[in-house]
Amino acid sequence: MAVNKVAGYPDLTGGGTSKYIGQIYSKQTILKWLDEAIAPAITMQQLAKDLINAGDTIYITTDPDPTVSDYTINMEVDWELLETPAVTMTIDYAEYVAFRYDKISLKQFFTDKLGQATTKSSQKLAIATDVKLLNNVAGSADAANKGNSAGRKFAGYPIGVTGTPAVINKTVVLDYITHCDSVAGEQNWPKSDRWIAIPQVMSNLISRSDLRNASLSGDGKTTLKNGYMGQLGNMNIYNTNLYTTVSDGGLTCYNILFGHKEAITFVNQLQEMENHEKFERTFGRGMKGLHVYGFKVTKPEALGVLYATFTV
Repeated sequence: MAVNKVAGYPDLTGGGTSKYIGQIYSKQTILKWLDEAIAPAITMQQLAKDLINAGDTIYITTDPDPTVSDYTINMEVDWELLETPAVTMTIDYAEYVAFRYDKISLKQFFTDKLGQATTKSSQKLAIATDVKLLNNVAGSADAANKGNSAGRKFAGYPIGVTGTPAVINKTVVLDYITHCDSVAGEQNWPKSDRWIAIPQVMSNLISRSDLRNASLSGDGKTTLKNGYMGQLGNMNIYNTNLYTTVSDGGLTCYNILFGHKEAITFVNQLQEMENHEKFERTFGRGMKGLHVYGFKVTKPEALGVLYATFTV
């Protein structure tokens, strides 16, 4: 079972003896998500009826990739047998919240504390999802989409490597976003749905750069839903404060992700909030919520990493 269980309880997944929870094939659909989360905005989301109460292993089919060959008059063609290998992923993350107030305490509050706590819980579940995704997929990016020789053809975009991070200030910040967009272009990513998720310090530099007003398109707001800031070139820019930094030679560095929505598949298996009006041994009201999900880089060529440090 991908999500750990309490010792002593039966394993009902395909890995156990009962095998009540099977392995399944998923279909793509649209997932509604909280405005606070970035994950749904930058991933290919899947939530189908066949996922609900289904399994912990999912198979995702890939696109066929036929070979183009030269042809001469009257030649006999070679027939290619196409395969579409499936990508296997697991539902391996789960978080929950559970809280209650005594009934007397609820009567004495001037505001709806239970409602406030419920809203805060939803936000924190979304944050927990973003933290795990943003800090666990960089290693799966294609080699041509990172380092100081990035670019599938040019192989010369300096977007940082351990020991030699890109040093970004307000003068060059837009240059590096353009580098990432060029790396994307050399991998033939569709121009729509390209994205880069930048840390707050990089957002600060963009806001103070001389070219911001001319280059960054948006609706004039600093931050929109999902942390959306606007677009530079073909890159949709999202702001996040959830990267885990690394220390590199005394410098604070970030593995900044950029990609296309098809790079990462995000499967939301269960998102549930339950209201509780009665408790066996006390009086009060409560709420509990559960989120079970998984993600995987299913197209490494559509994911890149800008490894950078900043000077403000």
